[in-house]
Amino acid sequence: MKLTDLIEMTQRGGNLEGMPFPEFPSDAKFEGKMEGGLEVYSFKHAGTIIFGVKMKDEFVSFNQVSETTLPHVGKVLLSQNMKTKIEFRGQKLSLKLMKFITVHLGLNLLLGDVHSIDTVKLLKSGKLDDKFEMKLVNVKTGELVDWSVAEYEARTRVDKKTEWSVLLLGSKNPFYESNCNHLGYLGKEHENRHMWTYLSQFDDIESDI
Repeated sequence: MKLTDLIEMTQRGGNLEGMPFPEFPSDAKFEGKMEGGLEVYSFKHAGTIIFGVKMKDEFVSFNQVSETTLPHVGKVLLSQNMKTKIEFRGQKLSLKLMKFITVHLGLNLLLGDVHSIDTVKLLKSGKLDDKFEMKLVNVKTGELVDWSVAEYEARTRVDKKTEWSVLLLGSKNPFYESNCNHLGYLGKEHENRHMWTYLSQFDDIESDI
């Protein structure tokens, strides 16, 4: 199966074992670092962007996104496919990568309109409420509704697509180098601080998505 064939792939069953893992080119763009020495890279593929988490010399998790425009909202990244290799799934790398995209890069991330069972359970648990700044958005009209589990349950369906999706808002003060030059006065030990996204806040979550 080619990676480009996955855009319409239904994840509701939560079975991602057949999804191929992309090969990251040697010239993939370095985006920054996360806790534990994790690095994030990206490359463009067939009209999409693939973000990947690299652990030592191996890419272990990815999120494939495409750029789209929502009425009254503007440009967002639509998350089409994500996967973490089986042996690394306990580390919640999919969640950490989404946090990196929204906080470190300051980009709005729209979750796909079909969610895996694990994603639905995690959204309904309320454990992401303090991890991301979230809204519900009508992808047809651009109407935004404040996030709550009750609103999510009222406006989305497990058995079919609706016009409503979950929008993770990008930080207004993204944590990247050009935005953090003022950190220089803190001293040499902080000179690379702009490269890090701190993610221990996910320790209270048992499963990834």
